[in-house]
Amino acid sequence: MAELDGSILVVHHDRKAQRVVERVLGATLRPVILVDSGDAALALRDGTPSLLVISSRLRAAPSGELLLERARIQGCTDVIVLHDGPSPTAAELFDAGGFEHLVTSTMPVLAEELAITAAKLLRRDVFGLEKYLAWGAVTRETIVTSTTDRLRAVASVAASVESMHVGRRQQQAAELVTDELVLNAIHHAPIDARGQRYLAAVPRGAAHELVGRERPRLRWGCDGRVLAIEVTDSFGTLDAATTLAYVARCLGRPGAVRAEGEGSGIGLAMAFTASSQLVFNVEPGRRTQVIAVIDVRPWPSRVAADLPSLHLFHVEPA
Repeated sequence: MAELDGSILVVHHDRKAQRVVERVLGATLRPVILVDSGDAALALRDGTPSLLVISSRLRAAPSGELLLERARIQGCTDVIVLHDGPSPTAAELFDAGGFEHLVTSTMPVLAEELAITAAKLLRRDVFGLEKYLAWGAVTRETIVTSTTDRLRAVASVAASVESMHVGRRQQQAAELVTDELVLNAIHHAPIDARGQRYLAAVPRGAAHELVGRERPRLRWGCDGRVLAIEVTDSFGTLDAATTLAYVARCLGRPGAVRAEGEGSGIGLAMAFTASSQLVFNVEPGRRTQVIAVIDVRPWPSRVAADLPSLHLFHVEPA
């Protein structure tokens, strides 16, 4: 077997970060190969890794561009970018493209997020908020039956989160995220036979009954570490490039959202900035599942990331 085949290739300039990532990814029982530059990674030509993990600083370098291009050509399409500093900016990262997983958390959250992301990619098992919660966490769910029923669903989440005694800021974030994700699933997920988003023009406040696959499913749960909110539609029409473009355009700087008019994706950007992680699981033509993960631990300010993590997972239709 070629040296790189089936391995996880880690490209990071910091030795301490290398050791952390190696320990986390070693639990997958895949060989983990460490290099400290894009040039060193390009020199490894024997085989194709299953997963490429690269720091954002090296990702932005010319050798990083070449490395990702070669990885795509060779069939390694799973790339995790570890955001490791204030430069490049969020918009520059998203505009660069070529990746669908941006991890911004620091230790110890980095270990949790990286382990979950790698396992989902390697196992091709991506759906379900349970992957982000500890075993035994209680989850609840409801089906949204109309545009006005959305208010009842959002209120249910708000009441549950309030009873969990998490911080007021996290409660507000949960309510905002739920509202925006449900709105998106109602108005922008459904398409007709011509590919038209026929509910996009329905005003938010208008009463409109949802039937069949138009009805999104809302689930939520908390394990004392994180609160996870999941919204699933039955259309699978979310486009990764559009999602990245919306987030990049609406982020002038980390944590700042600016509106650019109707259709600019402001709701999606608001959900992103209110989360610790925003995760999209897409089975094209069948379902899109969005999971917002909100950290509810009372971290010191230096631990919390300024920029949320973003993940877009794709599976082939069954």
